[in-house]
Amino acid sequence: MMSAPTSAPASGPGRGRRWGWLPWRDALLGAALLLLLVGGGPGGGPLGAAGQSAQAAVTCPTEEEISPCRCSLRGDEIQIWCSHSELPAVLAALRNVARLLPTRALDELILENNAWTSLGGSALAGPTGLRVSRLMLRDNGLETVAATWLAGLEDSLLELFLVEPLLRAFPDDSLIPFKRLEAVTLQCGEMQRLPRLAGLPRLRYVLVQSAMLWELPPGHLGNLPYLEQLHIVSSPRLASLDAGAVSDLPRLSSVNISDSGLTWIHPRALQRLPALSEVTLRANKLSDAAMVGRALSDLPSLAVVQLNDNQLEILPSASFADLPALRELSLAGNHQQVI
Repeated sequence: MMSAPTSAPASGPGRGRRWGWLPWRDALLGAALLLLLVGGGPGGGPLGAAGQSAQAAVTCPTEEEISPCRCSLRGDEIQIWCSHSELPAVLAALRNVARLLPTRALDELILENNAWTSLGGSALAGPTGLRVSRLMLRDNGLETVAATWLAGLEDSLLELFLVEPLLRAFPDDSLIPFKRLEAVTLQCGEMQRLPRLAGLPRLRYVLVQSAMLWELPPGHLGNLPYLEQLHIVSSPRLASLDAGAVSDLPRLSSVNISDSGLTWIHPRALQRLPALSEVTLRANKLSDAAMVGRALSDLPSLAVVQLNDNQLEILPSASFADLPALRELSLAGNHQQVI
C-alpha cells in the first residue's frame, strides 16, 4: 500500500482534507479497525449500540449487489472501494451503487489497482449518475485522461487524490469547473506542467509530485483566496521558479518545494503572500544564498526557512536581513558555510 511522500506534511491544514496528508495505509487500516470494533463491514453488518442510530440512516449495499466493488461505513459516511477489475465491470457496479443510494453523494470512492489505460469524457459520473465527495485513483495504469473525465462531479467533489505513475499529462483546465474542491493531490510520474488551479474559491491544499515536472506556469495558482498549503515534491526537473509563480495568495502559510532540482528563483517568484510563515526548499540544487534571500525578502510573516541539503557554499551575512519575523534558518547538509 502507498505512503505519503516523505516531503509531504505529516498533518493537514484542517477539516475535510484526508488523503492529502494521511498515509493511505494508516487511513485504510484505521477504517478496517473501526469496522472490526463496531462489528460492521462490507454489506453493512450490525454497528453496536453506539452506532445503531447511524446505521438506521445509512446502510451499505451488499457485495453481491455491487461486485466487484465493496462498501464500508465509517460512522455515517459511505466508502466504496473498487479494485483489480476492468472498467466496464466497475462502471456496472457503480451504476448499482447510484441506484441503491440515490439520495446522497458517496463520501469516498476509491479506484485502485484496476486495469485501465485511459478515461474518456464523463468517464465516472456520466455512465453511473454518481455523486462523490472524495475521489481516489491509485495505480490503475492510467496513461491518459480526457479534459472532461470528471464531468458530472462538479457539484459534489471536495477532494481529488490521484496516484498514477504512468499518466503522461493532466489536462490543463480540467479542474477549473470544480468550485467546491478543497484539496488536490497529483502524483503523476510523467506530468510535465502544473495544471491550472486558478480561481478555485475553496481550495486549501495542493500536493504535486512528478519526476517529469519542469514548470509552474505563472497564474496557474492565482485567485485562490483560501489556499493554505502548497507542496511540490520529488520533481528533479523543476529547475526554476519564474516571476509570479506563487503570488497573491492571502492565506498561504506554507510553501514546500523539496527533493527537486531548483537552481534559480526569480526575485519576484514569491510575492504578496502576507500570511506565509514557512518556506521549505530542502534537497534542491541551490548554491546562491543571496539569491534565495532576495526571493524571500518581501514576505513579512516568514518565520521558518529550511534550506537543508542544498549546495550552498557561502552565506553572506546580509542574505536574510530583510526578514523581520525570521526565527529559524536551517542549513544542515550544505557543502560549506562561510558566514
